[in-house]
Amino acid sequence: MADVLFLKLLTLKSDLGWFRAIYKGEKLRGRQKGITLGAKLIKAAYPAMVPREAAYRTAVAAQQAAKALGEAGQEIVKAEKVKAREAGHIPTLVTIYGPGGKNGFKVARRIVLQRKNWRLDGQFIDEPENEPGRFYPALKDGDLAIMAFSGIEFPTAASVLLLGNNPADSALRAKLLPMVKKRVKSMVRLDPVEMQALADTLGLGEDHPLRSMATDTVVAYEMEQAAFGDPGAAEKVRARRGGRHMTAEELAASLERAAATGRVGEEMVDWYLQEQTPAGAPRRHRRMWPDSANHPYDFEIFDATVALEAVLDVKSTSGAWTLEMFMSMSEVEHAATSTVPYFIYRVSEVSEIGAWLRISGDIRPLAKAISAAYCPAYPKATRATTIGIRPADSDIVWSDPIRLDIAELASASEPAEDEEGEEEDEEEGDDGPEEDDDTPDTAP
Repeated sequence: MADVLFLKLLTLKSDLGWFRAIYKGEKLRGRQKGITLGAKLIKAAYPAMVPREAAYRTAVAAQQAAKALGEAGQEIVKAEKVKAREAGHIPTLVTIYGPGGKNGFKVARRIVLQRKNWRLDGQFIDEPENEPGRFYPALKDGDLAIMAFSGIEFPTAASVLLLGNNPADSALRAKLLPMVKKRVKSMVRLDPVEMQALADTLGLGEDHPLRSMATDTVVAYEMEQAAFGDPGAAEKVRARRGGRHMTAEELAASLERAAATGRVGEEMVDWYLQEQTPAGAPRRHRRMWPDSANHPYDFEIFDATVALEAVLDVKSTSGAWTLEMFMSMSEVEHAATSTVPYFIYRVSEVSEIGAWLRISGDIRPLAKAISAAYCPAYPKATRATTIGIRPADSDIVWSDPIRLDIAELASASEPAEDEEGEEEDEEEGDDGPEEDDDTPDTAP
């Protein structure tokens, strides 16, 4: 599943040096070790990267001005370098497939702004221990990469499908190769619907990486909403797919994804609450799962005397926080009668590397209003089980968004300098020669 899909023509000069075996085997030089992303295309897909780029350039300019001050400007240089790195580095979890139908593996990397281009960068990509020759000499100048990015504001996860000149990739590679041209149109945006149709035409299996990479995110989010109980979501899926309904297999997969999203959201909130506990202080919260998996809330919060202070329920989604969330009537009725504040922790944009958290105010007044409006109106022998709430449109007061990073992958991916020096402490913005960004906004 991805928010945006690109096709990239790979060159030795700008892209293939990301793979250590190719870098060494081709005796490449320089520090350009990453896949160059067309600046216009990536910023069109993620407009929030534009102010980040502006902040980066401001910090780089401030570094240059401070360097002119000599010793007196060294602290300013250090501070501005930190600002440039924060603006110009986006932690990204990357899954790499291929070439030749090879299975995917995950690496923590980042998207980095270097001079005028963003790059999928970080460390060298090593060949798996049991797959020598996977990248070198298998990949050559002129081979292809299909790149799928996901993330609401920024691309926080990426899948890269490498296509080389081999029997397993030949049919797909031949269809895509005419879409790109070196130094004229080296990267183009792909239509996921067209890619699914191409996969059908070529008879690619359901487990082929292109199938999942080209999944429409709107459809995926609506399937997740359907799994959470939204009665209108299935109809939205049908309308977007030209009348094709959700299959039993798709619904089952959506239920599984929704459950996994919920578990990940709770795990991150558990981590967040622990982080809020002062060092050396006793744990002041308790997660109800797995001891009480069907409880009307997910966590209990205690005060310094270990008395119950509040309860909270986690509502997670892989989509935007504004998507409708669902409360069971048992949750509503418990909140309406609770003797302590009841909060909702809305976890959104859940991905492999993190999520965003918004904390509600006490929802007991809303729960009482819902209970008063709905419960007396039930016809005889009926009872509602779930109610949908649109977070941004409701009367709930929300905190500013809080970023939750899983295992702080950004810092974990900062390696020590090795013999090739791929992680030199270079001046931000000084990255040596690069290929010009000559890609148009869309494919013809």
